[in-house]
Amino acid sequence: MSADQDILVELTRDELLELKVKYCSFDDAYYVYTLIDSALRWWGNKELTITSPGDSWRRDGSVVVFFERDFPAVFAYSLDKSCEKICEALSKTSRIDPAIPWKFHNIAEEHMNAFLTLFESLGREVTSNDENNFYKMSIEKAKTLNIELPEEVYIRKLDREYAQQMNKVWPHSFENSEKKVGNWIENNVGYGVFLKDGDVLVSWVLQGTLGHINMLQTEVEYKGRGYGKLILRVIAKYIAESGHVPVATVLTNNVVSNCLFRSQGFEVAKNTYFFKTVPKQMLRNTI
Repeated sequence: MSADQDILVELTRDELLELKVKYCSFDDAYYVYTLIDSALRWWGNKELTITSPGDSWRRDGSVVVFFERDFPAVFAYSLDKSCEKICEALSKTSRIDPAIPWKFHNIAEEHMNAFLTLFESLGREVTSNDENNFYKMSIEKAKTLNIELPEEVYIRKLDREYAQQMNKVWPHSFENSEKKVGNWIENNVGYGVFLKDGDVLVSWVLQGTLGHINMLQTEVEYKGRGYGKLILRVIAKYIAESGHVPVATVLTNNVVSNCLFRSQGFEVAKNTYFFKTVPKQMLRNTI
């Protein structure tokens, strides 16, 4: 089956606009609405491609998003809790090379069992399964967040020139990932805490491809001064004032980050999972 004849059909801009309206009314799937909004801003950038099994997007909101990063990755979601159409399409698609590793990002807990069954049917071994707390804050609450600046700093939006500095301390960096960071800054938004003395960037946060709060970091020598809490409030308020629900994923075993989000009033909405999978044949060949 060629990509042109694939069961997973790439959505047009007009179809994405229609799908965005559909997801606007589903509070438990706000991050899909934000993803679509982000994808519309990224339109023409081939780092992500939004597809659906035929016209399932119109009936049950089924979407499958392909990312190009350190290696190929997928995000998928459906308002149909069985995720039947998506799993059927992923079992037949020619878009996933069966001979190489693939990641599956942010799979909702209600779809996890369906995906584990899918991996088995595809002959894929799960080599890691990272559980995340999926945080949210209501738009109304985020709009009331107090942004009180310490005397020694100021806040401003980031531009691409800071991508390299940010990438250097990003724990999930990969080859040439500073380009990805730069794209996030340009196509979504990023904010930084700067020292007035020397205009030094010391803490920052970005809105990622899914429209979520991402890459919240502080330079090591400036930790413990409250800059992380400050910049988290800044991005949450910005997202809320843009009409979106502030959301973020944090590894459940990341004690510091979980404490940070909870201390600022975020609540866990659900758990999501990041799977890394490889063909079982590949594992056998390495033994």
